[in-house]
Amino acid sequence: MKNKRNAYYIFRFMQMDRKNTIFVLCLKMVSALLLSVETLMIAMLIDHIAGGIVTSQGRVICYDVVLLALFWLMKRCILFISGIYWAGLKRTVYAKLPSYVLEKKAALPYLTLEKKKNQELIRRIGTDTAVKFCAYFENVLSLVEIVIQVLGLLLLVVVRNVAIGCLLLLVMIPHVIYSIRNGQSSYEAYEKSEELFRRADYYQDVMKDRKYMEERTLFQFGNFFHEKWADKSREAIHIETKANFAIFARAGTINIFSTIVIGALSGLLLLTVVRGQSTVGFFISIMKSFINFIDTVSSRFAGKMSTYEKGVLFLQDINRFEYLDEEVTTAENIRSFDEVKIIEFRHVSFAYPQSSHKIFDDLSLKLTKDRQYALVGENGAGKSTLLKLIMGFYDDYTGEILINGIDIKSVPKETLRRLYSFVPQEITRYEVRLNEYLKNDDRNKIHDIFAEMGIQNLDMPDAFPLLGKIEDEGRDLSGGEWQLLAIARAMLDNRAIYVLDEPTAAIDPIREVRLYQLFQNMMRAKFTILVTHRLGAAKIADEIIVLKDGKIREKGSHDELMEQKGIYQSMYNTQRKWYEV
Repeated sequence: MKNKRNAYYIFRFMQMDRKNTIFVLCLKMVSALLLSVETLMIAMLIDHIAGGIVTSQGRVICYDVVLLALFWLMKRCILFISGIYWAGLKRTVYAKLPSYVLEKKAALPYLTLEKKKNQELIRRIGTDTAVKFCAYFENVLSLVEIVIQVLGLLLLVVVRNVAIGCLLLLVMIPHVIYSIRNGQSSYEAYEKSEELFRRADYYQDVMKDRKYMEERTLFQFGNFFHEKWADKSREAIHIETKANFAIFARAGTINIFSTIVIGALSGLLLLTVVRGQSTVGFFISIMKSFINFIDTVSSRFAGKMSTYEKGVLFLQDINRFEYLDEEVTTAENIRSFDEVKIIEFRHVSFAYPQSSHKIFDDLSLKLTKDRQYALVGENGAGKSTLLKLIMGFYDDYTGEILINGIDIKSVPKETLRRLYSFVPQEITRYEVRLNEYLKNDDRNKIHDIFAEMGIQNLDMPDAFPLLGKIEDEGRDLSGGEWQLLAIARAMLDNRAIYVLDEPTAAIDPIREVRLYQLFQNMMRAKFTILVTHRLGAAKIADEIIVLKDGKIREKGSHDELMEQKGIYQSMYNTQRKWYEV
């Protein structure tokens, strides 16, 4: 399986940049083989010197020295050229891979993104996907280089004595296996500590982030979170210290074993010299190469294997991410909507994933453009879920949801969502310029809407102000001001359907009613759906729909529902004092 993932790794690089990937792979393999060539050249030079050729044919040694110097120059050139191609490959990956990941995330259905395991998967992939991808690939190339180098050196011995070459291979296998296990053990330890450090980082953010400051100060959470941070940090450091000690102990064991390997290697190779199967120069050169190589393996191999194990898990995450289903639509009945005249639910039933409880069970409902609607009900009645179904966030329901008689499952998600101007219950606070947040550069329109809504804290004399960052001279807005901005953005956005989901929770009830009256006047010709638990706002709707336990219990105007003396009247009378001036 790991070999398949490594092949997939290389295939992905080939997809993004075939030329640079091929050059990097070829140059890496050539560079690995140069160790064997260098060993032979040094052996030849030593043999010529030891054989007395220096006096009789001094030119031969000069040729050897010049050839060796040219070889080292070529070796440096190959490394330099390899670095150029590797830089080009990284540049391509850094340009293409993040875009692919973002596009893939954007194409995932809302329901897929809502699942906790998928959220964890995306978090593990992280924002530095390209950096990790290149780092692990480079680590795999280094491991391949080490394998080619040792095989090349062993081949030189086998050519002179097959039996000794095989014995040498058997001696080195335990050394490699031990290094691999050392790398795996250290990786497992760092995985445990990494999770603890992530929790510690969260507690640290709570202690220093401005958005937690008021509540942290009021409830005196400072010491509590400091202790949490200290506990998690100490635990993580303890695990890493223990792992480092184990690595140090294993490294000592490997060094002892390396000494035994080198001693055994010396004895075996010396036999080939005694028997005339190899020369003194070959013996000295091959021993030098093996000693340097084994020292390198001892110091680097465990760390590279630890990184390799992490890379294997990272590849698994990338594979899972790529196999997440994207939003797809059929080609039937796909058309654009110049105007939305009717939205209809036909016998719709829906339950959240991994839940047997149905939010809606055989729900039928018809909404028309010529009326403005308010959805009311207790928490958990299904109000926000109904909006998400209309906007196409969930599609694993039974029954039909139709817009102008067209099943929304047959409409491309992008086309469907372009119909809606949405003011959510929880306002996202973007740190951008005001015009960027409003998606509008018309100062006059913005000024007029702000004047009607009573927004006074955002003057625009020269440039649109930056929102959210005091340290960057931005405007630090209250929750209510952010909600007003979200409503203003909806008013400025020319969409077919306007959806408001509890958009004024941070605004006082009297001002809320005035805002909805303003919104109602401006959107009189628009299809408008309001979700609220504040019934003073619902009062202005043409039709109020009362949901309870996923079913429509009451429906009508404010006056009609008050006359019914049912759920709505009871809820309204409870809140009446909020709206009495």
